[in-house]
Amino acid sequence: MGVDNANDDEIGAGDQGMVFGYACNETDSFMPAPIYYAHLLMKRQAYLRKQNVLSWLRPDAKSQVTLRYENNKQIAIDTVVLSTQHHPEIQQKDLIEAVMEEIIKQALPSNLLHQDTKYLINPTSRFVIGGPVADCGLTSREIIVDSYEGMTRNGGGLLFWKKSNKNR
Repeated sequence: MGVDNANDDEIGAGDQGMVFGYACNETDSFMPAPIYYAHLLMKRQAYLRKQNVLSWLRPDAKSQVTLRYENNKQIAIDTVVLSTQHHPEIQQKDLIEAVMEEIIKQALPSNLLHQDTKYLINPTSRFVIGGPVADCGLTSREIIVDSYEGMTRNGGGLLFWKKSNKNR
């Protein structure tokens, strides 16, 4: 028997699934450093948006942090990708400057940032339309993002699903 949709307050186990992860000692949270730092960026973005510090920020955002390792130790951040939804009237130059100063430099450890770190801030330019209206409605297409940024094997399948008018 599958999930009972009669009561939205109760979440059943459904049929079956395979989900796994791991703990490591790279960070105090026992998460792998790349996903940990990506989460820090998103927490900072959400904080600045909710506090209206950067009033042009909108809720949809995503980040990726790529680290360089030597002998299994983090030595530098190679690349930071941060895309954030924004008000249509913010200029790209102003957005990039604010994201760099208020999010990236505030959230990431300065000792890992260096002159060769690549910063890709809204690399596809404008990001005005976001949220459920902007994508297909399934997060399973982003399964690597949802499973330690590719740091572990992935067995496929659906980890999460959205419940929106789009899927009805």
